[in-house]
Amino acid sequence: PPNSKLREIGDSAFQDSMVGSISSLPPTLETIGRAAFYQQRYGIQSTNFIIPENFTSIGRAAFAVSFTNTPRVSGKLTIRSPELMRTPEDTKERKTGNLGNYLFKVVGTTGDKPENPFTTIALHEAVFDSYTKDDLEFIFGTGGRYVDILDETRELIPEEPKTAAE
Repeated sequence: PPNSKLREIGDSAFQDSMVGSISSLPPTLETIGRAAFYQQRYGIQSTNFIIPENFTSIGRAAFAVSFTNTPRVSGKLTIRSPELMRTPEDTKERKTGNLGNYLFKVVGTTGDKPENPFTTIALHEAVFDSYTKDDLEFIFGTGGRYVDILDETRELIPEEPKTAAE
């Protein structure tokens, strides 16, 4: 509801609960726990998924699905929060700051290939600048276009591999 005071959705809170879609998250919400909406069958379907500005963390596999009988809706994921950025100390062992990995991962009959249900992932400028394309594909899955929500013409491109001389 518009007057919600909800601040946290805990680990596995709605796991396998058949939540088919989320139209919006309350602006007061700050954290979503690990596997909070993880599903074994269908997964969350949305054409426009917005993570509000107050978010401080989203747990690993929060919206992942391990098998899908219906195609997921392609759409746009928007992360408005500047708090979900990767910090310099997150560079070891693929730690990804306050965004857990495999957030929207789909594992279906095609094997263990992460797929991305979103055609566009628009990130707050601080978040956009703090991750590489490889980091984001580790978090969201492959495919899709990563853009800055303040300047959608600036797309994130993969980093060139460094040579031994560098």
